[in-house]
Amino acid sequence: KDAEVCWHLWNEYGHEMPEHERQLSMHTTQMCLRGIGVDLEAIEQGIGTLRRALEEQERLIPWAGTSPMTSPKALALECRRLGIEPPSSTDHKSQEFEMWAAKYAEHVPLVEAIQEWRSINRTIAVLEAMQIRQANGVLPVELKFFGASHTGRWSGSGGLNLQNLPKSKVCGVDCRGMLIPRNGNKFIVADYATIEARVLLWLAGDKAMLEKLASGLDLYEAAARRSGIYTDPRPMKEADPALRQFQKCVTLGCGFGLGANKFVRIVQQWTGQEITLSKAQAT
Repeated sequence: KDAEVCWHLWNEYGHEMPEHERQLSMHTTQMCLRGIGVDLEAIEQGIGTLRRALEEQERLIPWAGTSPMTSPKALALECRRLGIEPPSSTDHKSQEFEMWAAKYAEHVPLVEAIQEWRSINRTIAVLEAMQIRQANGVLPVELKFFGASHTGRWSGSGGLNLQNLPKSKVCGVDCRGMLIPRNGNKFIVADYATIEARVLLWLAGDKAMLEKLASGLDLYEAAARRSGIYTDPRPMKEADPALRQFQKCVTLGCGFGLGANKFVRIVQQWTGQEITLSKAQAT
């Protein structure tokens, strides 16, 4: 009875909703109904490319055709046949998988094939959803007004979350590139740069850092200069981009309460650098 309960809640409390939130809610509905253009030809070509890539990965998975590709049971049986312990996780970002991969390096390609198959299959599902939902090259969008309860931001809905499309290409296929402006329209990129870290400084009352940012200084460079690890007069983004990327890990990690163990993994993922746990704890 969720719809019925929502109706009663609105009848009782709806009058307390601020006018600007009402307008934003209405704007959200109108925007979603208006939809966004999609490149149908590119979607069809992308699905074809991904299906061929999927078949290539299936040839690397011994139990293809007899068990689900991502079956933990099938993987465990294959690992035991090879005389090795199966990984407790196949998530390439997890610490458990990293430890397993370090121990059984020669067998990593098998698990990588599963990871790649999963990624490709998920991308196909996204493109097929676009293909099915569009009408005359226009894709209606489903967003929940105030879907994120803490921040009030929109959240994706309806099984196709356009806010969470793959950032990078999958087998050369760019999901975000399938969204195109309709005739007479253009896309613009509008983003609040490093908004979370800036708001955190405001909440902490760090006026000195906010003044540096207001002057135009890069957030991560400002943090590095403040801590004394960067003193070069040149912009850090140009003179030492690797250090800037590391400082990004430090700044965001501190802001979001990142632990030392996770920090080690984040640095490796974001920068390719290997650091010790003791250095992470010191940082």
